[in-house]
Amino acid sequence: MQQQSVATLSSEADRCCHQLDEGVLTFNYDGMWHNSTTPTCTEQTTPITVTELGRGFVIGKERVVSKVNRQFVAPAGKRGSTVYTYQQGLLVSTASKGPSVALNLTDGSDTAVGRQMAIIVWKTDDDDSACAGELLYNGICLPKHWPPLWDAAGGPPPRSGPTTVPPYLRAPPARINASLGRQLFVDSFLVESMPGLQLLSHSARWHGEVLNATEPWEAWVPSIPPQDYPQGPLGSGRAAPFSGGLWWDENRSLFRVWYLCGSEVATHNVGGCYAESVDGMTWRKPAVGTGDVVGTNIVHEELFNANVVWQDHDEADARARWKMATVPNDLKLQRFRIFVSPDGLNWTVQGTSGEILDRSSFFQNRFRRKWAWSIKEYMGGDRARTYVEGDEFLASARWSSCKGPCRRPDEDRAACPCPWTLSDDADPRWPYNPKEKAQLYNLE
Repeated sequence: MQQQSVATLSSEADRCCHQLDEGVLTFNYDGMWHNSTTPTCTEQTTPITVTELGRGFVIGKERVVSKVNRQFVAPAGKRGSTVYTYQQGLLVSTASKGPSVALNLTDGSDTAVGRQMAIIVWKTDDDDSACAGELLYNGICLPKHWPPLWDAAGGPPPRSGPTTVPPYLRAPPARINASLGRQLFVDSFLVESMPGLQLLSHSARWHGEVLNATEPWEAWVPSIPPQDYPQGPLGSGRAAPFSGGLWWDENRSLFRVWYLCGSEVATHNVGGCYAESVDGMTWRKPAVGTGDVVGTNIVHEELFNANVVWQDHDEADARARWKMATVPNDLKLQRFRIFVSPDGLNWTVQGTSGEILDRSSFFQNRFRRKWAWSIKEYMGGDRARTYVEGDEFLASARWSSCKGPCRRPDEDRAACPCPWTLSDDADPRWPYNPKEKAQLYNLE
């Protein structure tokens, strides 16, 4: 293609995107063209950006991107397909299909955010035959038994010895899809070679406190005389996420944080408080409390050791858009209490989980659409982590009580916590007590 002016390229790109709204565009590594007998969208000397295509699309050989509902037939030599459906730039479903695909996309407003889009990846029957377990979007093949065993006996690895190299670094996929989500260069997985370059990790810079105890119900009433605290009992108050939750709410254009406040001997039976900010630096505490805590920013009254608040973008039920699990004192820190909420402010209890220890937590793996529960455990006398995952939030929390972490590959691994990870002798020791070996207190 001959050199064109910037204005011409921009206009051509706009026409391509308009055609994407009208019909279908096919992509390859060399360029893009309209799927018609008379192409009107020629190859570009500059790439079409993710934003122009509605964010979150995958670009690669023999892939079709569409925003409309229609029938597709595989090209010659292709006997199957995988269909990835996106909305608001996020992958909402993955489905294996045959050589014929009929799209059924949600028809929202004519914008990148409102309308669903799909990517069809044509493949032959043997494309995934080398993977005995789950094949991830980036080409990594999970083991058949997942989570995997540490060794043949199922026990934890030794605290000392050679460093374990992850399988995906020992034998990386032949083709890695790096177009979904942000890429973190924490290891060499995405790097083929970097002659003359070195991978360096930089420490975060401490900014200072941005959220602290300012309200009477956040006061930590000490068990020793207040005069021993020069700042008084209010200055010793508790207002900190443990784990809590910090989220950007795109509907309100606000940062929102849920945090642990007060103490067991405070005026109120304080548990979870709420604050919000437009910049993440200056926080206000709106009076969103109800009932006997009206006029406060208390949104959850419960004495707990820790809690996690999660914004579930994929939840179809608006009443359960927000999820929370607490490690409550009244359950002796041995089970999660699970809640859902339409707004993150008014919570409804849904039940309890299987057995845990204090400082356990959960998160969602957005790429695999799995809920993961990070459960504190002791292995060899050291704090460690076991792991449970599942497709549904509430169902995945109802694991069985096991005599220690699950160890045998013939067990129902989704119903029994499996060994995950722990510290080793390569982890730095606490400088104030170097005789004490490092332990893993939390992982989320």
